[in-house]
Amino acid sequence: MDELSGFRLAVFGTVVILAGWASWWAKIKAMTVPRNAIVYQAIMASGVVLIVMGMSRGAGVPGGLLGMVGLLAGGMYLVTSFISGLPEEPLAVQIGERILDFEATDSAGEPFSLSSLDGRPFLLKFYRGHW
Repeated sequence: MDELSGFRLAVFGTVVILAGWASWWAKIKAMTVPRNAIVYQAIMASGVVLIVMGMSRGAGVPGGLLGMVGLLAGGMYLVTSFISGLPEEPLAVQIGERILDFEATDSAGEPFSLSSLDGRPFLLKFYRGHW
């Protein structure tokens, strides 16, 4: 009975973590990631606790392997979310807002003006290089 309940806990914890990841990934794709990840951190931590409880009750080999996948996924989220937090100050430019026009030289040496992209969606990236 303990092994079956341990297996169920490990499976349930893994499902909780994978559902949390799926929800987080959907927010990333929609560019609606919350500035405060505490809800997702709580979801992942709950899943990790459930898996550890299940493994301590003897989840068996299948439950243990599935639990290890869940621990890896949940642990990876927790570590990365704690060490790479977003700054608390508001962003200078929000998605969809207009930004100031500027001119620069492109990689071919030709002049480029940001206003030339007006009306089209684009991703503006700045690289700090020393080449």
